[in-house]
Amino acid sequence: MRDPVTSSGTVTRGTRDLPLRRLAYGALTSAALAFLLFAPALPVQATSVAYHTLIIEWDGKQAMLTAGDLLAREDVETVTIEDPSAYPRQKMAYKALKMAALMKELGISGDRNMQFIALDGFTANIDAQLLLNTSEEGAIAYLAIEDPKDPWPPHRSGDGTAGPFYLFWLHPERSNIGREEWPYKFNRVVARDPVEKLYPEIVPAGSAPDHRVLEAGFRVFVKNCFTCHTLNGVGPGRMGPDLNYPMSPVEYFRDGVLRKYIRDPQSVRLHPRTAMGPFPPELISEEEMDQLLAYLRYMSTRKKKP
Repeated sequence: MRDPVTSSGTVTRGTRDLPLRRLAYGALTSAALAFLLFAPALPVQATSVAYHTLIIEWDGKQAMLTAGDLLAREDVETVTIEDPSAYPRQKMAYKALKMAALMKELGISGDRNMQFIALDGFTANIDAQLLLNTSEEGAIAYLAIEDPKDPWPPHRSGDGTAGPFYLFWLHPERSNIGREEWPYKFNRVVARDPVEKLYPEIVPAGSAPDHRVLEAGFRVFVKNCFTCHTLNGVGPGRMGPDLNYPMSPVEYFRDGVLRKYIRDPQSVRLHPRTAMGPFPPELISEEEMDQLLAYLRYMSTRKKKP
């Protein structure tokens, strides 16, 4: 798992006026896509172009946008922030454009669930309506673009940089944006149905006792856990273990220990390379923690083999 976090920054508009070039629309075959992204025999320059190409899929369409295309847009801005996610506690200046501008050009509507699929298996599910906001009253999403000729600093994971693309926010606290909604290391974004429609089997039944609590717990789970974990094998996350099959953590952690583990994994299992960070009360409140644990207990009685 990768708060509300806060971020303010300075913005400088770009001066280049080359238009966006959409390299491809329609469906790519899986073989062609694999060749584009991973072909080891391609020259270094060609593989760099493939790595730094953003693939966006929506409503049966597909766009492939190179970093060069995106950096050449006239609406590219230089945004300086105190980065809380990709490069914590560092002041970073990114070449970026508002995610809303790109989505509006492509015709992606606000009723979509946008999945940002990272190269390390992390997947953030973000409401498209949040990404389309441009009002100062709410958080504003930016797509940061790594220049292959001027890469970002090495990432703390030790696996390259935080590129090729990174979604960050200005004033995230205005829309209650959580830590897991700052995806980096991605080059694929897919517009899908809302999570509850896409994965109905993990949505609490309307007839369930305490349905409101379970529904709230489901929302906490999607926002903070679904990015890395599956449930009964359902979901796009691939960084962590399944949280229900064959056993739910509510079954093998004693009362109180699971709560402590979520708050600070290192306090229960010392592991210097764990990918899961702590979730203090400013990220998941005590009420939200109660809701999340209620949801996990509910789902533990509804196991299904993946």
